Amino acid sequence: VDSYSGSREVNLSPRVTGGYVIESTKTSFLAGHGIHYNSPVSVEQLSQKSGNPNLFMERSEHNSIGIQQEFVNGWSVKVEAFRNIFQNVIVADNFITDPYAPNNDLRIVANDPIKAINQPLTQRNLNYSNSGYGHSDGVEFFIKKARDPRIESGAYGWISYTNSITKRINNQARRTTDENTNRAL
Repeated sequence: VDSYSGSREVNLSPRVTGGYVIESTKTSFLAGHGIHYNSPVSVEQLSQKSGNPNLFMERSEHNSIGIQQEFVNGWSVKVEAFRNIFQNVIVADNFITDPYAPNNDLRIVANDPIKAINQPLTQRNLNYSNSGYGHSDGVEFFIKKARDPRIESGAYGWISYTNSITKRINNQARRTTDENTNRAL
């Protein structure tokens, strides 16, 4: 269970892995699934003055499937494919506002107290939102040399290589080519 007091969230984060081994060939089939949550950690993102104190936890879902083959003398090879799905990703957001924020800007209170009294609420930019999402697909190759230190000496270790493609959508408007080249100064 993951909880975050800032948004009063409590989320169940199940994780399950499993496999099946064919003993005669030392071949293993592996699969896994997990849901993970991360609380906002940046002070700037959560700040009452410059950020959004109403941010939610980011969510990711991880799925994987693979095969592992063990060889003689402690060698093994594993190939695993995965897909991660990201939701509620915190992104910079120029459009999200709080229309009913307290008008507690000290400059306004000091320089124009009448305005502060007559307009106790004001619109405030929150600068960050949970509007991002995306996914990551990939494959990992893993080669391992194991040894039992009670029985044998020598080299051991592992090496892995991961190739992934990640797509992230921030859901924020972008300037067109025209807007970039023909801006009034």
